[in-house]
Amino acid sequence: SGSGLHLNISFRDLSDGSNALTDPAAADGLSTLAHRCIAGMLAHHEGLSAICGANCNSYKRLQPDMLAGYWANWGYDDRTVTIRVSPDRGPATRLEHRVADAAANPYLVGAALLHAARMGVERELDPPPAQPVGQEPNTERRVPPTLEAALDALEADRELVEAFTMIKRAEWKKYAEAVGDPSTTEVTDWELAYYLPFF
Repeated sequence: SGSGLHLNISFRDLSDGSNALTDPAAADGLSTLAHRCIAGMLAHHEGLSAICGANCNSYKRLQPDMLAGYWANWGYDDRTVTIRVSPDRGPATRLEHRVADAAANPYLVGAALLHAARMGVERELDPPPAQPVGQEPNTERRVPPTLEAALDALEADRELVEAFTMIKRAEWKKYAEAVGDPSTTEVTDWELAYYLPFF
């Protein structure tokens, strides 16, 4: 089934350092923030697949019953869904997105998923019901069948495209303001300081 790049997401509450995805009072132990992050990522499932499945070969892995996040669903400790909620709670609470593969750019995947999660929070989205473990998928929405179809879905996802474009334009603006000639082909001090820590 190929190699996956499963991205785990958790957030810390800045006021006390606690895990912001957990809520001990909730029946499932998840906070409203966790549910809205799930909803945001699922709302952009088809468009995100073009970033998570970066090449033509990716769509041979992104098929039903391949444990790769094919369907736009989520569940509790279920490795067949797109977003697996680990059984761990408290400080270890996390959301595991399971679509990306080893050929994907991990930084771009992380940024895209975080923005989709943010959009779910800002729009106060609620996720669909959790997928019961061991049952048939509870949705018809799935990863597009090819890279071409995934790119069409990404292009049609205006909200996701606008967020990506906004981030990249802000990056360009910082660069252009920091260097004398932004068309230079020489590596600048700004680039070394901005990008090198990520590698």
